[in-house]
Amino acid sequence: MKTQVVTSSQATSASTDRAQFAIMDLIRMLAAAAVCGIVFSLFAAGLTLLLMNSAEAHNLNLKNSTVEALALTSATESINRCARPSGAVKAMSGVKLNPGHLVTGLGCDQETLEAIERDWRIRINDDVAEVRIMQTFLIPVNGPTTANFYASLPDGAVLSSLKFDAGAITQTGEPVTLEVFTNMSRADIGAIHNRSRLVVVINDRHIESDSILNLTPGETVTIEYNYTMSVLHINNSANLNIVLQAETLSSYAASTITVGTVWVEWLNQHPRKVTSALNDIYVDQTSSGVAGASWFSADLSASRQFNIQWDRKSPVLNKSG
Repeated sequence: MKTQVVTSSQATSASTDRAQFAIMDLIRMLAAAAVCGIVFSLFAAGLTLLLMNSAEAHNLNLKNSTVEALALTSATESINRCARPSGAVKAMSGVKLNPGHLVTGLGCDQETLEAIERDWRIRINDDVAEVRIMQTFLIPVNGPTTANFYASLPDGAVLSSLKFDAGAITQTGEPVTLEVFTNMSRADIGAIHNRSRLVVVINDRHIESDSILNLTPGETVTIEYNYTMSVLHINNSANLNIVLQAETLSSYAASTITVGTVWVEWLNQHPRKVTSALNDIYVDQTSSGVAGASWFSADLSASRQFNIQWDRKSPVLNKSG
């Protein structure tokens, strides 16, 4: 049996090698740990940024949803707590005729204004009547500076134009149907406003304007609109009926005195005579027939109507030989 003898130098060399290997292993472990730490740190930072962006987006969406929900809730509560604008209620309920009124303010602070003056100019051309209504409203001294206009046209009437005049502010209406308005974007409406025009929505025969802004309390607003309608004929008799004043809309409107004037002019064939009309009407009777008629009231009562009937036959003129 052989016995291996290890000298002291050999033992020292082996110990040195093991120490070097241990140091190298330690360095590799530290390097690996450092690399892993950097990778983990980068991953954690990226994840944090991702979560932050997601949270911000969520908060933004939540904010927008909350604002919309609050606006919807506020509007719903306003409708539930307060009476809706008289014009909107009447338009929905199918009121037959209403020459027009203003609704000022928002929510519970809304007030219905009746015109202080209305002027009709009716031009009859055979079977068609061209009607222009000009009406003036007085904005209350302590009233709001915004308003919406509501009106209802006669059956079969077609709106041709509408204009608002509030002192230094004059705007023309842009008539659109309810179907078109429903599909309009904010950009579409903004483009109309940029042309200094107001959106006028026509639902069946009911008219509702966009908000009229920057009104001056204590001053007047003049609204003029034009439409055409057919004249009713029964045999040789023709008839035209115009609503001068709607039913009472509010206590404030009921206290308003409305002055009314109606002018009627026959452009083509002059009728032989006026067979039925309001009292105190003035008829311009000439040898060639009726050229025109006019009527005035210093205080239009609620539901007041102007009705005129005439004989369509032209007068027979005697010819001397």
